[in-house]
Formats: sequence, C-alpha cells, structure tokens
Amino acid sequence: MSGERRGFPHARVATAVLVAGACAIGGAYWAGTQEPVRSDNRLGAAPATPGGGVRLVAYQTCDEVLGDLRRAALERVGPFGLDGMTTMIRDAVPTAGSLPAEAGRAADDQAPAHSTTNNHEAAADEPDLVKNDGKRIVTATDGVLRVLDVATRRYTATLALPGGRPTALLLDGDHVLVTAAGTDPTGYESRPFQPRTVIHQVDLNGGARITGTLEVDGDYLDGRQVGSVVRLVVRSWPRMDFVYPDMKLDVEGATKLNRTRVEQAPIEDWLPRYHLKQQDGQQKSGTLVDCAGISRPTDHTGSSLLTVLTVDLRAALGQGDAISIAADGDTVYGTGTSLYVADDKSSRYLTPMPVIPPTEEPGMSQPGSAPTKPPAPPVIKSPPITDSSPISVTQVPVPTATKRVPLSTPVPPPPPVPPGDDGTATPSDAERPNLVPLPDAPSFAPTLVPESPITSTAPIPTPAPQPFVQRTDIHQFDIGGPGKPTYLASGSVDGTLVNQYALSERNGNLRVATTIDNPTAGRSDSSVHVLTRRGSTLAQIGRVDGLGPGERIQSVRYVDDTAYVVTFRRTDPLYTVDLADPAHPRVVGALKITGFSAYLHPVAPGRLLGVGQEATKSGRTTGTQVSLFDITKPEAQRLAQIQVPGASSAVEYDAHAFLYWPERALVVVPYNDFDGSGAMLLHVTPDNLTTIGRVQPPMQTAVQRTLVAGDALWCVTERGVVVSGLDGAQPNWLPFA
Repeated sequence: MSGERRGFPHARVATAVLVAGACAIGGAYWAGTQEPVRSDNRLGAAPATPGGGVRLVAYQTCDEVLGDLRRAALERVGPFGLDGMTTMIRDAVPTAGSLPAEAGRAADDQAPAHSTTNNHEAAADEPDLVKNDGKRIVTATDGVLRVLDVATRRYTATLALPGGRPTALLLDGDHVLVTAAGTDPTGYESRPFQPRTVIHQVDLNGGARITGTLEVDGDYLDGRQVGSVVRLVVRSWPRMDFVYPDMKLDVEGATKLNRTRVEQAPIEDWLPRYHLKQQDGQQKSGTLVDCAGISRPTDHTGSSLLTVLTVDLRAALGQGDAISIAADGDTVYGTGTSLYVADDKSSRYLTPMPVIPPTEEPGMSQPGSAPTKPPAPPVIKSPPITDSSPISVTQVPVPTATKRVPLSTPVPPPPPVPPGDDGTATPSDAERPNLVPLPDAPSFAPTLVPESPITSTAPIPTPAPQPFVQRTDIHQFDIGGPGKPTYLASGSVDGTLVNQYALSERNGNLRVATTIDNPTAGRSDSSVHVLTRRGSTLAQIGRVDGLGPGERIQSVRYVDDTAYVVTFRRTDPLYTVDLADPAHPRVVGALKITGFSAYLHPVAPGRLLGVGQEATKSGRTTGTQVSLFDITKPEAQRLAQIQVPGASSAVEYDAHAFLYWPERALVVVPYNDFDGSGAMLLHVTPDNLTTIGRVQPPMQTAVQRTLVAGDALWCVTERGVVVSGLDGAQPNWLPFA
C-alpha cells in the first residue's frame, strides 16, 4: 500500500478501463490532420477509419456469435480440450503523473492520515485483499472478512464468505465488494472444474452482513473502482465435457470426440451464465449477456469471452449490466477516464521455453532464466499460533549505502561463484558506457507438457507448426457514466506486456512497452510505442526499438514524459526513454548494473526506487535488493543499494505488497529468506537508503501487506496482524480468531 498525501480529498472522476490488446486514447498531442472523434457507439460496429487496424464490431445474430466461437475453438481443441497442451499464461495482478497516489485525506475528513492500496493510477482504485480508510482495516483472507478498528486495535466484525477463496476486495464507506474464486456454480449443470467468480456485496453498518451475491461463469481477472462504481473483468470458457486420453481412448480418438463436442455445442454452452441471490431472499439465474451484447475484434475471435461487469457499491447488487468481447486477454489497466483490456494472444500459442547451454556454474540458475514475474515464495507451514506466540522486532544499525545488510541470523552461503564474479560489483563511471551490444539470446525450442499422463500406446501426433505472431491488441472503453462501458477504440502493437505497468496514458496518448521473443531468430528485443486515438482506432504515432537485445523487460515505470525500462538476461540495463515528443521517442540513457529491478516506484522528485534481485555477472540471482536511483539526468545513476542474500520479496511479482509512506520517508518491503519471513523497514533520503529494522510475525507467518494507520505500522499476514511503531518497535500480535 502507498500513502495518501493529506490535503487532497478524493474527487469523483470518470474512469475508463483498458483491456490488454492494444489501445490508445485521443488527447493533447495528435499526429496528422484528423481530429479525435468520440464514439457514442455502445459496443456497436465502429465506423471504418483510414489506415485500418484492429477494432471491435458488434454481432447481429446469435448464429454469427456461435459460428465465430466454434471456428476459434476448433483451431485450439485437442485431446485435452481447448489448447490441448498446457500453455504458459502470464498473470494479469500493477503513470499519468510524476508520482503514484501517495497519501491524502480519506473520504471521511475526520479519518487520520493513512496509506491506501499501492495503485498504478491515483484516480482508479485497484482491488486488493486489504483496504484501509484510516479508521478501520478490512481484510479478506482464508474465506473470512474481518474488520479491525484502528483506535482500539480490536476486531469489530467477522463474516464467513461462502463460495471460494477470496481474490479481491473494494471499499466505499460502509459498502464492501468481495470477489471469490470457485467452481461448479449453484444452479448450473454440474461440470467438474468449471471456473466461476463469486461476488459478494457486504454492508459494514452495525457489523458485517452480506446483502447480495452474484455468481458468474469464468475467472476473475482484475477490476477498477472510481467513486462508488466498480468495473470487474471476467474471462469465461464454453461449458463442455471434454474427454481425455486413457487406456481405452487414444490421443487421436480423444481429439475427434472433443472436436465433435465443439461442433455440436449450442450457443447456450458458450454464453456465460449467472445466479443472483438478493438480500430479500429472491434468486434468479440466466444468461449473463445476450448475443447483442457481444462484440469481436475485426481480425480475431477468441474461444473465450471477456466480460466487463458494472457494480455500484451504493446500490442493490444486480446482474452487473454486462458487456462481452469474443477475445482472450489478461491485462487490465485503468485511469480516471478509461478502462483498457489487453490481449497479447499468449494463451493461444505454445510458449517457447529457452534452451540454454550449461555454464561454468553447475547447479546454479541459468543466465536469462529470470521469470517475467518471479514465483510466489513458498508458504511456510507452521503449528497453530497462540496469543502468547513471540514477535521478533529488531533495531538494525544503519549500514553504508552499498553494504549487504543481513536481516536475521546468518543464512547459508550461496553456491560458489566462479573467480572474478562476486555478484556484488557495481560498475564504476568508467564502466558505464551504455547501449553496449549484448550477447545473442539463447536458442529456443517449444516444450510440450501434457495436462495429464497419456497411457495409450497410440503415437502422439505432432502439433502443427504455429505461426510466429507476437502482437498485443488493446481495447479502450469509456466508463465515465454510471452504466455499462462505452467502446471507444482499439489498436495493436508488436510484442507482449510484462504487466499493467507497461501501459501509461498521458495527454491523450497511450504509451506501451513490449518485448518480442522470436524463437525462429533466437533473439528478443523490446520497444516503447506511442498510440493516440483517431476515431475508433488507436493509431501508432511513435516507436523506439532496440532496448535490451537478447533480453526481456522486467519492469517499467513512466514518470511524466519519461519511461524507465528494465531489461535483464545477465546484467540489468535501466533504459531512459524520452517521450516528450510522442511521435519521436528516443533512448537517452542506459545504466548497466548487475541484477534487475522487478518493480520501480518514484519516491521523490528525481528519485526512483527499485525492488528486485541482485545477480552475478553471469546472471545468477543471489537475493533481494533495493536500489535508489538518481533520475535527474538522462542516464540514471544508482546512489544506494541494500541487499538481503538468499531472499525474495512479494514486491517482485505483486506491486500491492509495496509500501511507501512519504511523510516519514518510510519504505516497507516484505521478504522471505532461509530463516523465515518478515518485513524490512527502510529510510530513504535523497542520497541514501538505510535500514531501520524489521518485523517478524510469530511462527514465520509471511507478511502479505503492510500499511499505515493511526501513526502505526500494520503488517497483515494470513493468520493475523502485527501492529507496531513506524520504526517497528513495540509490536503487538492480533491473531485472527
């Protein structure tokens, strides 16, 4: 969570949502002569625009919908159902100004200063599992919603949440919206493993009670809230009973049967359904969206449906006023005026895995193997916690800026490193010549992983070669009104996104950072694109290529008219991209250092903080590092660095785990190492990083979120909350009942 700066009350502003594909918004800078045109079509057929490009068109009949969905599914169906083989799909869960939303006054002017969710954009609140309004902390973990009073430090309400594991929570006054992930929705035919999203509306007035529950087909992707209005994006698949190869059915037979089921499935099996239970006990079920509410991109139809639901937290829960797109997607980006949904098609093509030759470091992580989003740390199993369980809090001496700072008892040393590669080197100014050509990327080969073992002796047919297509389609919606979103425009860019931070809207332009992995050429390359809206098209007006040859983007942050892009394979070039002229973006600096930052956060004017992994010169990661960069000049410089050998941090893959509290220049980073879990507290100055201390919950319970309320630090875990001073002193354990 990041703080809210006092004195800036929340404003009710229009919000737009973007679904990753490719999209741009019209604005202050325009290339060419055509003026921006606002579309009033509500998912209707967009007028043709010069230059073409991807756009959405509406269906006229259910037969058209069924035909397109069947054709798309037949291209993907195999012996294991849709996609046939397990593919790697990136997570969806993280611009317009120089700093993110930091701190401000809560909606209630009487609430004390407090931190809020670490949102990408100040005007669009992002769902999380913890919300804080300065007077109370609301959590949704282990199937239970809890309300913790800040003043008394007591739980004032608990509520069991039926339907599955909680995935997101949003708060508006006494009104709460909670989503949960489940299977086999009530009122549907029983279909094993059919995903569903359960949406609970909860009233906190006088306690906590559910006032309505909406169950819909599909997986929850993400959402955004502006004022009291929430938009949720859900991805659903057809409800079909696919068969699988076994001792009696070979691969070819399973494929034929599954194709037959796709060809014979009626439209009812493709459209998402809902079940609504209202406060008065009335229930109803049916189709969530009709054929007239579905649109498709002009050049592609997905076998899944992306559905955007609209819920007003201050009104009775209804069916969600849904609209759907016949497309895939996994990245959602929202501002105060637009919602964007991006589809990079990674779910439709087998993801090639790198084939890397052995190095001189046997048993170590191979260079270039750092994932786009590092995996979540393992959950440490421990016996039940009692109120008497000890809490560890340590005051750590202030280290020098670049010194490794152990946060607990000594950890086992990492594997031996080849001579001359100590993993700690920071290039001197003489070694900083940037834009240095990097080694070629490793060769690539596809890796097929069956979803279940094949016991038949029949040969497995070789999958047909897939075309090399790496493109992201982006669809932009106007969600400024209280009802369903209005479609505005669509566009596309080459490459794929690392996460939502690769997208940024400024002055009517959409900036997009992507990586292209070309398995045929055995290389990768990254770019920054600038799109602007012209009619119903998000047209590309600028592009710069050549960032990190042979590497992938690990993180992106936009600060005003500048993009900071981190790529990594063996070293970490931190690129500075000047976007002041949107039609002619250019790389103006590249800082080459070991390791990489998986998350970047502005902490003050001219200063950027990075959280990621340190690495040896050959690319082997060695532990969590937090770096402070000076970005006042085109080429960034690293001013300070703190390392935790052998550790990882949830911030590396979940930006909501990061806390920056500007009033005390406090940074809190959860970590996991060989000795357990905790949160390290750092003090940031314009030129230095120092460690204040650490908080370790009892029984090594992992810290999931940290926040500030009532001039105290609250560390939320899956088993309770640790509340302490802002320096970590005098901790108090508040276990969940």
